[in-house]
Amino acid sequence: MNSITQTFRAKLFAGVATLLPLYLTYVVIRFLFESLEKMSGPILKQFGLRIPGLGIILTIILIYLLGIIVTNFLGRKIFDLGESIVKRVPIVSMIYTTLKQITDTFTKGTTDAFDGVVYIQYPRQGLWTMAFISGKSKNKLKR
Repeated sequence: MNSITQTFRAKLFAGVATLLPLYLTYVVIRFLFESLEKMSGPILKQFGLRIPGLGIILTIILIYLLGIIVTNFLGRKIFDLGESIVKRVPIVSMIYTTLKQITDTFTKGTTDAFDGVVYIQYPRQGLWTMAFISGKSKNKLKR
């Protein structure tokens, strides 16, 4: 593979790696907004009210309340119990555990957990894998 193709692939992958979390965040927030908008609409209709954008307000309140719940002792225990149940479901467990590890990597510890992202050929030539740069090597590789 020539260097132009490698550069193109690396830049394309860097673009995807940048866009994907933004897009997924948009999809989740939009889902929450639309769901809460649909739930609140009929309730408000009973009172003769129509408040556009209530879904956004309810989404922010829901996320805030979830934060309050999981940061106190009893809420954390309940969440841990629910998490242990989710981890017993075969396919759901694999998806949840992977997403949880990725989230924990970026939210726990320091804000500069990684120095960058690279696209390397691993485990064999021609098979490309995303890797995170987490620091500098103390030993130089011998060729």
